[in-house]
Amino acid sequence: MAPTHGPAGVRRSSSIQVIVWQVLVGLLLIAIPQAWAGEAGSMPEAPSAAPNGADPGEPGNEAALSQEPLPPEASTPEPDPIPSPSHHSVAITLWNGVMTNGNLGESLLFDKGARSEYIGGVGVQADLLKGRWLSLVVDGNLLGHSNRSPAEGFLETTLGLGLRAQANRWLAFTVVEGISWYGERSRQQLQEGGNGRQLVNYLALEADANLNPRLSLVARLHHRSGIYGTLNCNKACDNNGYLLGVRYRFRP
Repeated sequence: MAPTHGPAGVRRSSSIQVIVWQVLVGLLLIAIPQAWAGEAGSMPEAPSAAPNGADPGEPGNEAALSQEPLPPEASTPEPDPIPSPSHHSVAITLWNGVMTNGNLGESLLFDKGARSEYIGGVGVQADLLKGRWLSLVVDGNLLGHSNRSPAEGFLETTLGLGLRAQANRWLAFTVVEGISWYGERSRQQLQEGGNGRQLVNYLALEADANLNPRLSLVARLHHRSGIYGTLNCNKACDNNGYLLGVRYRFRP
């Protein structure tokens, strides 16, 4: 079946993207105060009372104080064996995937299937602001496209800002909004009646599942569009892909 990139498909994809923009801005307003609150140190605790009414400042009482056992709440907690991704500032991801035949809405529902265009490469993601549940990240990728019909190959570069929501210590979800640049005009888009616009809007929806403190498996919906023709791309510019990756995190 031929891809559905007509005016109706463009309007549906653009409407979804506007909703994502609104959610992104709302989450950003929540993430920044959380990040600042997370960076603020805890208040100093009041000094504990000396045993048997002794004055800690008096000579000879230091030994008595050192022999007193610490209460259970004062013991050092055990470290979390699987730190969440928000505990790491920089991560590298190896990607591999395939482009789809559907627009954004159809690709979200896994409709229309995949086309004969494969995509793979490397990505870098770094924390800008870290909160307990929400973090602001910068995301960049260098990807290669290989298409069998029509036969072509080219590079793609993406750069964007994202919000990562930490569901638990094993799982996180990220939304990235930015720009995407094709190294050359896509023959696929030209055959579908588009103008092969190289610079368009970029949107990514991602799920990150930890395997251990350093490694995780990542699934991403990769989306390019002209957002209502504002980037001079109003036909055959809604391009989507499914990416799977392995992510390695560096300690901050």
